[in-house]
Amino acid sequence: PRVPGQIELFHQIEPSGEAKRVRYAVTWPQGMDLTFLPVNGLAPGKSTVTNGKHTLEWAFNDRDEIPDEDYTPPVEHLAGSMSISNWKDWSQLDAFFAPVVGESAKVTPPIQKLAEEIMAKSTSTADRIQGVFNYIDDNVRYVSMNLGQNGLTPHPAEETLKNRYGDCKDRTALAIALLKVLGVKAYPALVAPTLPEIQDALPRWGYFNHMIAAVEHGGLYFVESTDNNFPYTEQHPGLNGGQVFLIDGNGGKRITLPTEDLSNPGTWTTKRI
Repeated sequence: PRVPGQIELFHQIEPSGEAKRVRYAVTWPQGMDLTFLPVNGLAPGKSTVTNGKHTLEWAFNDRDEIPDEDYTPPVEHLAGSMSISNWKDWSQLDAFFAPVVGESAKVTPPIQKLAEEIMAKSTSTADRIQGVFNYIDDNVRYVSMNLGQNGLTPHPAEETLKNRYGDCKDRTALAIALLKVLGVKAYPALVAPTLPEIQDALPRWGYFNHMIAAVEHGGLYFVESTDNNFPYTEQHPGLNGGQVFLIDGNGGKRITLPTEDLSNPGTWTTKRI
């Protein structure tokens, strides 16, 4: 219900206990166009239409118990799961999030004043960009907030600045607003864990659990919003291998960030995104 008109659901088959046969059924109104993505062991469904309702059934046969052991792969890679969505492509997510974050990242007099103070400290654009993120890290406490609509919508940048606290979305919107005054393009980017892999056949915002800023200045840099004193031109270790959806208002872009090679700690590798 947070995104008007959009439906998405992820259901994980309970991995504990053996079962000879488990049946799942989904029923929805006829005419509603949904996409289904069964993973790992769910047989193709049986489809029926009765009294204006679609029903799709899946059977899961001879299911073994999945023991809880150290170092096992993620449970979604071992047990069956089902994703359901009526998002048709990634551009729909971009069309929703771009104006939402844009509204939160408005430049107001307090934002303008702060940005000018940061600009006055250096003539270097790179130093000014770093100054924006350092200011946020030093003055805006990170507080995770996912209550109600704030699970998707950042607070207004001016409000975050006044409160001196905010979550990743709030800090990202504040950074984007300040960078606007500097004349630097920045975009919000949704981040998902390395695993499980995002399925392009079934777009949904539920893959993502984090938001960061993507800064465009002599390259495109993804800046971890909860550790801004880290050099913005370097990829934060917490983003290694991350799956990112860049929100640019032009359909968006799916990007997988590189992973540092840590097999030889004496070898340094520089990568530019």
